[in-house]
Amino acid sequence: MRSMVIVLIVCSAIFGITYGVTEVFFAPDDRPATRLVELLDGAHQKIYAAIYMITDQKIAQALVRARKRGVEVQIIVDASSMVGNYGKGQQLKASNIDLYVFGAEHSFRQPLMHNKFAIIDNKVWTGSFNWTKSANEKNQENVILTDSADVRMRFEHHFKLLKERCQHFAARPQPSEKESSSWWEDLWTSSVTKVCAFFSFVKEDIRKTTSRV
Repeated sequence: MRSMVIVLIVCSAIFGITYGVTEVFFAPDDRPATRLVELLDGAHQKIYAAIYMITDQKIAQALVRARKRGVEVQIIVDASSMVGNYGKGQQLKASNIDLYVFGAEHSFRQPLMHNKFAIIDNKVWTGSFNWTKSANEKNQENVILTDSADVRMRFEHHFKLLKERCQHFAARPQPSEKESSSWWEDLWTSSVTKVCAFFSFVKEDIRKTTSRV
């Protein structure tokens, strides 16, 4: 009996590592966007996402927050996310997100970038769920979240292929803390030097005027 328990524990550990921990969500019942924003806000290393449509402002803001705190954020969207009043592609581009756009705008006969997956640190988020309010609150959607290493490697490989098929809007490099402080130090030194030079000139001018009197 004891040996059987040991075998079961070992097998569970092995299969747990192989297949990972999985969470399943259904919309609108589970409101998957809540968990998604939580994951994005908790990311420490990377967010690679290929999402057909992004219109949810809360999700877009979570991506921007991640970028600002130093997470590597790369987003692939279909061209349809770059047009209209609801698509957040232009917002992400303006917020210095590393953006890849599949296809040309205003073309209705081209293939779609219809994926809806994200690699968030060591987890994979995938399913039918677009990053929209309708997907979260109205549509019948599904999501699987897993930390399986095998699954993640497959998605990372395909993400690289997708990027090669897209137009790239590269993010501007963020200045390091050292570079930022150096800029301020240079500005301060330059300003102090100019002020000192001005007062030195005024002092010398006053001295000359006084000597004439």
